[in-house]
Amino acid sequence: MTHIPKWANIAVEYEFESGVFTNINARYQDKSTAYLDPERSLGVAGLDPHNDGRTLINAQAGYDFGNFLVRVDVRNLLDEEYISQYFSDAVDSDAVDAYGDHQLGRSRQVSVTLQAKF
Repeated sequence: MTHIPKWANIAVEYEFESGVFTNINARYQDKSTAYLDPERSLGVAGLDPHNDGRTLINAQAGYDFGNFLVRVDVRNLLDEEYISQYFSDAVDSDAVDAYGDHQLGRSRQVSVTLQAKF
């Protein structure tokens, strides 16, 4: 299968004796062909679009107080913009032909977690 994207993951995590912990990871995925409709593209080179290649970096840092833990997570740290998926048809039957509509990947997301042990 020649159209499967290449991918790689790497992560580094460290916990300090003070209770501070951190994690950073990167996920790479090569671009991939988005086959939409074989009838429309059959025999026509370059008609099908591509899902974008991307490297997404995620980070996490926090402090463990023993019975309490606080953590900050950031997904897509560099706010990478990419097309994650193309669609061949509209889901709504009343909609106009959605050939070529696409979905963007998620933008940067930040969350804070407070965890308690009882």
